[in-house]
Amino acid sequence: MKKRCFLILALLLLPTLLLHGCKDKKKEGKTTPHPVEYESMLFDTSFVHKVDVDIAEEDWADLLENPTEKTKYHVDITIDGEKVKDVSFATKGNSSLIFVAADPDSDRYSYKVSFGQYVEGQTYHGLDKFNLTNQFSDATNMKDHLSYELFRKMGVPAPLSSFVWLRVNGEDRGLYLAVEDTSESFLERNFGGEGVIYKPESDDVAVHVEDVPNIIENGLNIGGEYHGAKLDYISDRPEDYPDIFDHAETEQEEEDKLAVIKALKHLSERSQLDTYLDTEEIARFFAVHNFILNLDSYTGIMLHNVVLYENKSRLEMLPWDYNLAYMTFILGSGQEVLEDPTNFVNQGIDTPLVDTRPEDRPMWAWIVEDDTYRKAYHDAFDVMLTEYFESGVFDRAYDETIQMILPYVEKDPTAFFTLEEFKNGSAALKRFCKLRAESIRRQLDGKLPTDSTKQAAEDKIDASDLNVMEMGATVLG
Repeated sequence: MKKRCFLILALLLLPTLLLHGCKDKKKEGKTTPHPVEYESMLFDTSFVHKVDVDIAEEDWADLLENPTEKTKYHVDITIDGEKVKDVSFATKGNSSLIFVAADPDSDRYSYKVSFGQYVEGQTYHGLDKFNLTNQFSDATNMKDHLSYELFRKMGVPAPLSSFVWLRVNGEDRGLYLAVEDTSESFLERNFGGEGVIYKPESDDVAVHVEDVPNIIENGLNIGGEYHGAKLDYISDRPEDYPDIFDHAETEQEEEDKLAVIKALKHLSERSQLDTYLDTEEIARFFAVHNFILNLDSYTGIMLHNVVLYENKSRLEMLPWDYNLAYMTFILGSGQEVLEDPTNFVNQGIDTPLVDTRPEDRPMWAWIVEDDTYRKAYHDAFDVMLTEYFESGVFDRAYDETIQMILPYVEKDPTAFFTLEEFKNGSAALKRFCKLRAESIRRQLDGKLPTDSTKQAAEDKIDASDLNVMEMGATVLG
């Protein structure tokens, strides 16, 4: 495996599942997705799309010379033969940007495309923004894509995604993942434009390019204060929640901030939860999230990579950034996965937190504190296992997607991983999903405790031969 892609360094910060959607129980007054034209165009997942970017040569040279500036450049972009002029094109990301910028052997950056930056109201068939993700730390090319598909099929609003072949000024830049941005068009598609979307995050976890050499040498020193990223109630003052309100993805007013605080206060008091939380949706969110084990998020010590949606003082949890899911963010006690991945494959569904406490993750804790909510959470697992993994649908769809992207992986000139590494990594990802499904079925059937600390070794599903690092991983020393 190439050194830069083995990723023994710090970072802060999934094939199309053509599955039959779960039967989402809709609450009265709950918004439903709105059909949008771009979903059947750029985000048609049955083929690899072509995206061509035409940018002035001097601008392209400046971008490559100063990638961390995230300068917005005027470009024309052509998607599957349809050109859109005067579009904004900029580098994006944190770790996927900073660590690539520090690597003299790679200039494979992720990009954000905004159609309305320079032409007011301009969209691509209703799409305002999308991201071109470089598949950093993902030998499988599929961890993000698979995750988003699984969330959506379980009734959790998630970004659309599809594979694209990117060219810049006629030069092949490789196989990327196009991901719908969680901004205005996402809000319109999923919620009819109502409510506000946030990406809670502490600014104390940001990485800067000058930090990279020291991080690679000495590991990551995580510290600082959290001001709302835990989704905990602090006070009635909006200014005490910069981790939330400084990271709004859509327009917000003062009353929207107060509505979030009101919901968080009821969460802290465990009062009227069904009024202030979409408890069914959040239970489904955590069922998927805890199946795929993304510790670079709310259930680990990194309080970022999650989306909070508020509408009329009611909160939902939505997914974002799963390139380090499937046990591939290894930190603290997660180092056990390097010794025996059996520990994580059998992670108890009722004890998903790693290196943190339930009282510090209030948006999770209420689920296992109440038998009714815990049952809804377990029921979501049962639906997911029965309809997707145990039915054979997952295997067929996964294999078909591998075959779809394989020719593009073979010819990718900027890939972080070799073809052999892709084949090994994608096989490991499929094996993880099968083993994880088997373990959770044992947990639901009472043959294996849902609490990791109460599990006997002889009852666990053996995953000792699973090489997690083959999927592309980040290890924090």
